[in-house]
Amino acid sequence: MSFSERQKQFKAGIADRAEIKPDARIAENFGFSNSARVIERGLFACTNNLQSYSAKIAADPTQGVPQFVFLCVLTFPPNDEVYFAIVVNDASTVNGGLIKLLREVEEKNAQLAAAGRKTGSINNNVKFYVTQGGKLFFHNEDFMESLTVGELDPA
Repeated sequence: MSFSERQKQFKAGIADRAEIKPDARIAENFGFSNSARVIERGLFACTNNLQSYSAKIAADPTQGVPQFVFLCVLTFPPNDEVYFAIVVNDASTVNGGLIKLLREVEEKNAQLAAAGRKTGSINNNVKFYVTQGGKLFFHNEDFMESLTVGELDPA
């Protein structure tokens, strides 16, 4: 079975589960640049492009999805893979955090514009991590090599 066939089989298996809501946002994270990695004190789970979604819920919070499902793969070359899904049943925390990230980006861009510098958005690449204690953490800055308690701000 090919890599893409395994991905499709995994996605179908998750979508068929009773606890997955029909209006959940299901995000596939099987690409090389956003696949899972073990890091110090946790797991880098995935990166998602959430720029347009963040702008949509910032404009109208009722447009937020009720559930997020992140489909992930942890690869052990040459031939081993571990597929897993992160299911966030209370999407309000993630939605609130995404709006917070969007506002931070808007503020940084305004400061850059005021200083006459080029602006750009970094909110489109939201990185998700799972801590040793099983908590979900996300941000939109550089990739973290370690999850130390003092650095975490989950929402």
